[in-house]
Amino acid sequence: MKLEYIYCEFAKEQDSHFIWSLRNDSYARKMSKNKGYINLKTHNIWFKQKINDKKYNFVIIFYKGEKVGYARFDVSIQDQVTYVSINILDKYRNKGIGTDGLSKAIELIIQNRRDICKKFIAEVREENTVSKKLFDSLGFRLKKSMNSIDRYELLYSERNKLPSLLVDIKEGIIDLGWGHPSAHLHPTEFIKEGTNQLFDRNDHIPLQYGAAQGFGPFLNSLAVFLSSQSSYYSQISPNNLFLTAGASQGIDLSCTLFTKSGDTVIVEEPTYFVVEKIFRDHGLQIVGVPIDENGIKVSELKKILTKGLRPKFIYTIPTYQNPTGICMSVERRNQLIELSEEFDFLILADEVYQLIYFNNLPPPPFMSLNHHGRVISFGSFSKILAPGLRTGWIHSSSDKISKFSDSAVTFSGGGFNHFAATLIREVIDLGLLEKNIDIIRNEYIRRCDVMNVALSKYFGDSISYSIPSGGYYYWLDFKSGFNTEIFLPHAEKAGVSYRPGKIFSESGKFENFLRLAYTLYEPDQLEEGVSRLYTAYRNFGKS
Repeated sequence: MKLEYIYCEFAKEQDSHFIWSLRNDSYARKMSKNKGYINLKTHNIWFKQKINDKKYNFVIIFYKGEKVGYARFDVSIQDQVTYVSINILDKYRNKGIGTDGLSKAIELIIQNRRDICKKFIAEVREENTVSKKLFDSLGFRLKKSMNSIDRYELLYSERNKLPSLLVDIKEGIIDLGWGHPSAHLHPTEFIKEGTNQLFDRNDHIPLQYGAAQGFGPFLNSLAVFLSSQSSYYSQISPNNLFLTAGASQGIDLSCTLFTKSGDTVIVEEPTYFVVEKIFRDHGLQIVGVPIDENGIKVSELKKILTKGLRPKFIYTIPTYQNPTGICMSVERRNQLIELSEEFDFLILADEVYQLIYFNNLPPPPFMSLNHHGRVISFGSFSKILAPGLRTGWIHSSSDKISKFSDSAVTFSGGGFNHFAATLIREVIDLGLLEKNIDIIRNEYIRRCDVMNVALSKYFGDSISYSIPSGGYYYWLDFKSGFNTEIFLPHAEKAGVSYRPGKIFSESGKFENFLRLAYTLYEPDQLEEGVSRLYTAYRNFGKS
């Protein structure tokens, strides 16, 4: 959802019926202290009293001109706090509107109510994971829990303290949900050596605007490097590469160039949850197609295509998929390419884990197959060097590379992340990238094994999973009927966190699954995290 489409206004008396309908929403009643039905006449009297009392403030949240929810701010002069709550129409939940809407509502309140107390309190039921994520994302911090109610606090001044990193982990929590490399694996010495080599040249080029396609010597070095890697299977031409500021930026640019608002795209079910936000920001309609141990079910995809669905592209993570860790078979890859020809769509292949294999090589990447010019493949140095460099590449046919290079954004500002590309070129040419990949591959093999041993030790056969052969993740299958979203707050009370399976699904499936990552924490912390997870699981079964 685009942030500019969301705006807020103070509620008026004529908004009473809209607020009444939301107060009686089944989910809202379930999560409220008072769970009973609210009579309209009683509500209207109550609302008229509240709206004329400066201690109570109601803000209507709009999306594209439509009322989609409201935020409520109750000032307690005695406690010197403002109690905040939010309610969003069901069809707009889990789309980011609540988060952006509440953020704008807070700004509106601060700008227009001088008597507002700038310490905000949100009281959330323990099982209301949707609201808890919302308040977490806005900088609220869990302070205490009592009688199944979690109390979140935010000092308005804290909103202006900009974070240093994307990773935001609650104190005392081992958060196995983050798919990031640990600080101990950042190759500072390799980066320093590459930087010294770069500046020893006494060259101005790194500080100038870069070529639209990307820094030529970098693309040459990258092509030679990838061509030498066993997991890439074929020779790669620098003419088929395009410099990006990471895979996510490349995917976003692809949406800009190859789609328009209202188009349909297909994703795997389950898939990387953040990419769906990118697609929604472009106004795209998302359709999920199930996968199995061999990747996307091409037969299921063909059924919906035959019925008339015409996607602009299919987004796939074919190698060590996020979150499942599976690899799409070569047969399925070729079948997918055949379908793309028959039904005229592109394949966006997110292949950032292609080099993170363990003991056996993965299947070949899409661009090494007979792709018929249908493939746009994404790679990233975030997984193989350092995410802070924000650098990646697109590998595609020459006509697609030309379209990226001729885009308005590169015409205006030149190639993306030019300085980082000049640095990474030195790291590649010094042989340091290959060394770093060997280091992280061996370390991830060790950490993956540690997590497997811990899962087997504590959970036994009470859960099922496949041991990853590469990539970052374990995808755990708990018994049918177990809800990992409801279980999450219990796990966090035990000092561990994860990503519940439901967030990886466009259709709300996989509630009995969860994803763990083994890349961020050291082996002893991984073992401790799994131990805490099992303690919470064992106690949860007793509650």
